[in-house]
Order: sequence, then C-alpha cells, then structure tokens
Amino acid sequence: EVFCKRLQTPLHVVLSLNTIGGVLPDNLTKLFATYPCLVKKCTCIDSYSLWPADTLSEIANTYLIRYNKEEYEEQGQGQLPGSSPEFRFYLKMLSNLAASVHLVALHEGRKELKEISAFVNPCSFLDLLNLYTVMENRIKSDIMTNLHVLNQVFEKITLVEDILSTKRSRLTGLAPLLKTAQLVYQGWLEEIRADKAQYHTSQDMCRTEEANIEQKQAELADLQHLNDLDHNEVSPVLEQAVEALECLNKNDLQELKSYKNPPQLVGFVMEALCVLFDKETSW
Repeated sequence: EVFCKRLQTPLHVVLSLNTIGGVLPDNLTKLFATYPCLVKKCTCIDSYSLWPADTLSEIANTYLIRYNKEEYEEQGQGQLPGSSPEFRFYLKMLSNLAASVHLVALHEGRKELKEISAFVNPCSFLDLLNLYTVMENRIKSDIMTNLHVLNQVFEKITLVEDILSTKRSRLTGLAPLLKTAQLVYQGWLEEIRADKAQYHTSQDMCRTEEANIEQKQAELADLQHLNDLDHNEVSPVLEQAVEALECLNKNDLQELKSYKNPPQLVGFVMEALCVLFDKETSW
C-alpha cells in the first residue's frame, strides 16, 4: 500500500489524441459519457477541436440520469422513473440546453480571448452540470423546508379547528345550563331589589332611632347635670356620714345587738339599711 501511494503521488499521465475530422471516436465519447471523472479529474484539458454538441448533450444526459438515480436511491423512493416519456424528454431538453450554454460561452469567449479553450473546456462543462445539481439541491431543500413549515401550519390549523369544534359542542351542551343560570340570576336580581328596598326602609328606621337616641341622650345629659347638682349637695353630708361610720367600733355593734326594743331613731336607720340591702325590716 505504501509502495502504491508513493507511485501514485508523483505519477502524471499525459494523454494525447488525434481526432480525425474534428470528431471524437464513438468509443471515446461513450467512455467519457460513462466515466465523467476522466474529464473532471484532469489537471488540464486542451482541446484543439471542439467537442460536438451531440457529445456534450450525451455526456450531460448520462450525468443527469446518474445523478437523479443516486438521489432517488438515497431518499428511498425506489427506482428512477426513466421509462416515463415526459422524464426522458425533460432530461433531453436539459442536456441540449447545457450543451448550448457551453458552446455559446466558448464561441463568445473566443471573440475576446483566443486561448479561451484553456478555460472553457470539457472540465468546465462538467462544472456547469455540477453547479446545476448544487442549485437544484438547494432549491429542493428550500422547497422541502417550506413544505415542512406549511405542514406544521396545517397541523396547527387542524388542531385549532378540532379544539374549536370541541368547544362548540361543549357550548351547545351548556346552553340549557346557561338558560337555567339566567333564570337563577333573574331570581337573585329580584331578591336583591327587594333586599335593597328593605335596606332603605331599615335605613329610614335607623335614622328615626338615631334621632330618638339623640333626644334620649339630651335628656340623659340633663339628668346627669341634675344628678351632679344633687351629688354636690349630698356629698358633704355623705362625707360626714362616712366619717361617723369610721368612728364605730365593736362595742357599738355589741350595744346594737343588745337592744330588744331599740330607740326609734336607731330602728328607723336600721330599717333603711335593710331596705337598701334587700333584707327583712323586722328587728
């Protein structure tokens, strides 16, 4: 393996062909059509005679068929529908277009530069086909991406439509309950109106009671004033009575107990005390 690599690295093959009449032999045309790498992998191709349009078209046709076949197999879509007349016609027209573009570029380039054949050669023709496949893949990728987005949008729309359908069915089922709730609401509204009228009546009664209370408070204030006047008058007498009570001792109480028939003033005072303490007034 090392030996083969060392030989292949510096190895250069120079192939020189003489096309009689300016046309490539049929076997060489088929060879280039079958193995495009012979042209594409070359370092330089200097063609002293133009490749005919039929050869370019055949190479393009074979290249595109192989490209589409590989793409179908990678995507798992089965075999390429090469038997379809529409498909063959499409590839034929596309191959002719690629050959025409190459020849026109070469013809127009020669007007400006005589050595244009060194730049516009069969290798650049294959680059043109490769560029087409790259652009086609890019456009297909964009289309598939947009299609995927549209599918997602369609799924979301379908999901929303299902949810709305479910909501509609639920609303249809809730219609009787809604009517019942409206009736209950009307009943509550009437009760609230009645309670409101009763509230206003109670409020009027409260205002009347407040006026009565204010009147009673005024009367109580007058009574309190009179009471304060009476208290001021009685307070000195009460203080004297308290001082007199503080002068009593145990002997005085024993003396009271010893009375079988107390004096009139003592009996009168004791009867008043019994009345105050809710006791019998008998001695």
